[in-house]
Amino acid sequence: MPIRLAAYGIAYFPIRKVACTSLKLALFRLQYGVDFADHWVSRLMTIHQRYPTRRTSGPKGRIWSFTVIREPVGRMLSAYRSKVVRESVLGEVPGPSEFFAALAHYRAENRVIRQHTDPARLYVGCDLRRFGAVYRLREMDRLTADLAERTGRRFEIERLNPTHGGPRWADLSAAARKTLLAHTADDYALMSSYFTPPRA
Repeated sequence: MPIRLAAYGIAYFPIRKVACTSLKLALFRLQYGVDFADHWVSRLMTIHQRYPTRRTSGPKGRIWSFTVIREPVGRMLSAYRSKVVRESVLGEVPGPSEFFAALAHYRAENRVIRQHTDPARLYVGCDLRRFGAVYRLREMDRLTADLAERTGRRFEIERLNPTHGGPRWADLSAAARKTLLAHTADDYALMSSYFTPPRA
C-alpha cells in the first residue's frame, strides 16, 4: 500500500529495512508541515500505523511513484542485526549462520521476522519499470533533491535505525548462504539492473 501525497502527485512504496521509517517521517513533515512527534496524531499511533507498509502489486494509474531498494542479501543481514540482535524479538539470539540456515522456521514462528524478511517484490510488484523513479539506498541525496524539485518544498531525510556492524556474507556458513540466496533469488531477478547476487 503506497503512501500518497495527493497535493504533490506523489506516491511512495515502502519496503521494510530500506529507510522506510526515515522516509515516512519526512513525508509526514512534507504533508502536514510539522514533525510527526509534534503532531497530535503521534499520541494515538506510531508512524508505521499512520503509514502502514502493506503488500501491493505495484504502481497503478498516472501518479508519479517511487521506491527505494537495497541489495537483497544486505537487507536480510540488516534485518538480522536490527530485529534479532538489537531488539531480541526472538528472545534467544541465534548466530547468523544458524538463523539464516533456518530462516523458513523463524519466519513461520515470528511475525516481526516474517515482515522484515518478506521479499521486496511483495511490496513493489514484479516490474520496477512501472515506477517513475527507483533509488538505491545509497542514492538518498538524489531522492532528496528530486522531491524538493517536484514539490517546491525543502525536503530532508533524517537517517534512523542504522544497523552498522554485525555479520557479513563472508561470515555465513555454506548452508546459510544457500538458504539466503534461494530466499532472495526473486528479488535479485526483480532488481537485476541494480544488483548482482554474491557468490555462494
